[in-house]
Amino acid sequence: MITLRTPLFEGESQGGGGGAAPAPAWHEGIISKGVDGAESLADPASWLDKAPAPLAGFIRDNMTAARQKTEGMIKMPGADAKPEDFDAFYKALGRPDAPEAYDMAAPEKMPDGINWDENMGKEFSKVAHAIGLTPSQAVKVKEFQVGYVGSQAAANQVMMDQALKMEKEDLAKRFGGEVDKAVVSAGSLVNARGVPESLKKAAASGAFDPNSTGYWGNDALEFASWAARASGEDHRGGGASGGGGASSELSWAKAVMSDPKHTDRAALDRQDPATVERFNRAYATAYPQK
Repeated sequence: MITLRTPLFEGESQGGGGGAAPAPAWHEGIISKGVDGAESLADPASWLDKAPAPLAGFIRDNMTAARQKTEGMIKMPGADAKPEDFDAFYKALGRPDAPEAYDMAAPEKMPDGINWDENMGKEFSKVAHAIGLTPSQAVKVKEFQVGYVGSQAAANQVMMDQALKMEKEDLAKRFGGEVDKAVVSAGSLVNARGVPESLKKAAASGAFDPNSTGYWGNDALEFASWAARASGEDHRGGGASGGGGASSELSWAKAVMSDPKHTDRAALDRQDPATVERFNRAYATAYPQK
């Protein structure tokens, strides 16, 4: 008995025979297979125009509706949106109702060299709330800030340690084993006669003491110790050395330091290079470093 087979889809072959192979049916392009054999939906652009009109129209209408659906979705307010629109948007993303809800407590462990600033934490909470950060985002920013400031503090400490090391080495070169004597001599400027009030105040504040946080540096200590000797407060012992020329220069230096009205005093006070060099040379000759 012979049975006739009716094709299910347009373009399907009704039987064997010779001639060219028929084109694949449109629906065969809906599913694509990967190299691993996994099946997935092919890009509609590759087969939708070949589908029967009623089916193609139904699919297009559903795709359009899906793109326009907003229920349950968060929409970014436009540039002209009102503040309350942004408030609703931020709340939908997870922003707390008030800045105080953020965790701005001090971390359990702070990096060496820094302290937690509670006032800064409160100010940051206000900013975080204004720009719509979630609590987890605010904590991440806080952790970054603490870590960054901590790394900066550590780098600064390394630089300070290196500077102190170089300063101590320079002190040893300048004063040898008599650094303490130079400090005592410079400190005596507090009660010296004819010394500018600025030097007295500096000596009283520890400006010439390497162990003081207000230390002005090795140059300042060297100058102050010479100034103390010029005012008659030499704590190193011994007197002037050299010939009459050296003694004459030392007398001039002492006169300049002890007499505010000396003709060269104004030049020394304003740190005139030539006058300072002469002053330093006089004391370097009279009191050579050991």
